[in-house]
Amino acid sequence: MKKILAAILTLTIISLCVGCGQNPPEQTQASTTAPTIETQPEDTSAPTQPHIQYDIPFTALSCPAVTMDFTDDLGNVVLHYTCQNLELTTMDAQVANTILLDYLNLVDYESGTAEKVLRQAKEAADETGFTPHTFSILYAPQRLDSEILSLYGTQIIDKNTTKHTTNQLSVTYDMITGRSLTLKDVLTPDFSADTLSQQIVASLANLSQEGILYSDYAYVISQMFSTNTPVNTWYLSDIGLCFYFVPYEIAPYSAGTIIAQIPYQQLNGLLREQYFPAEQEELVGEIQVSHFHDADLNTINQFCEVILDSTAQEYLITAQGGVRNVRIQQGVRNSDGVFIPHCTILAAATLTSTDGIVLQADIGPDLQISYEMEGQCISLPLSDFLS
Repeated sequence: MKKILAAILTLTIISLCVGCGQNPPEQTQASTTAPTIETQPEDTSAPTQPHIQYDIPFTALSCPAVTMDFTDDLGNVVLHYTCQNLELTTMDAQVANTILLDYLNLVDYESGTAEKVLRQAKEAADETGFTPHTFSILYAPQRLDSEILSLYGTQIIDKNTTKHTTNQLSVTYDMITGRSLTLKDVLTPDFSADTLSQQIVASLANLSQEGILYSDYAYVISQMFSTNTPVNTWYLSDIGLCFYFVPYEIAPYSAGTIIAQIPYQQLNGLLREQYFPAEQEELVGEIQVSHFHDADLNTINQFCEVILDSTAQEYLITAQGGVRNVRIQQGVRNSDGVFIPHCTILAAATLTSTDGIVLQADIGPDLQISYEMEGQCISLPLSDFLS
């Protein structure tokens, strides 16, 4: 299985878009992130934003999910395996290549577990009422800019029993060198473990007051840095440094994964200077979506591509002016019309009038786009932008 998976991923993932070239289960979270604002696109009859052109290097990650079916000797499907195809758009081809190769190694390492699930699925295939097992690894970009790419994901193994197995995963890359970073790499050489522990505990104060956490959660956290064992359960978000705790670690199973987020303002003396987010120019703009064959490509200098269906229409997503932290997610809407994301398929640090996202898909209620503009987080169905 490893050889087959490696061959498929090598062909489909190592596709770099550089410069001007073409192209998680519900969690309990302690966070200071502003709530998403559900709104509607402006009336087209209203005055539009003035055309402003920003000269910002395009940094984007295309990460659509792909599912592969594995069969037994009789040709019956016994395992659905889902992971993501990654394409990184950046000005440095060597950095992009280094990051994508490391991601391939991560997927290959996890395929050992998938191979075990495949063997178990084949053994159970003769049972009455057998349903194929599933194995998935899906990452969501938590921070993407010129300094950092930080991914946080979930591995789910479902053998159609009463309880599936869920594991949290994370990896953070230096976007200057392309290398993966450890917690020791991002913290200052003389950081205070006690101070960091206190910050983690303080970020969970509300959950503690609500009685969600175990009574000894502060002690468990204080022991995180008491040995030489590396702490791997962390990532960087747009807001700060995050640590996550699996069920039964500091809270019961019903609480899910607990995430502690320490804002960057509180990390002075703890986080190395180069990993603080850089000062950002305020952008003013609005998202535009058009059919690719009708689009004016004369002003588009940099592309990234997301393919969900190779037989579907192609669309061009750009911005008049500019917006930040663009995310396109795939998911479902519940009976109340609330969007529930399953997978992030595109992340871009910025999107301006000279950047283009080429999306090949049937745009329907399962696709949602979010972005930041003038300090607001806007989240809308992608179909709302189609005329």
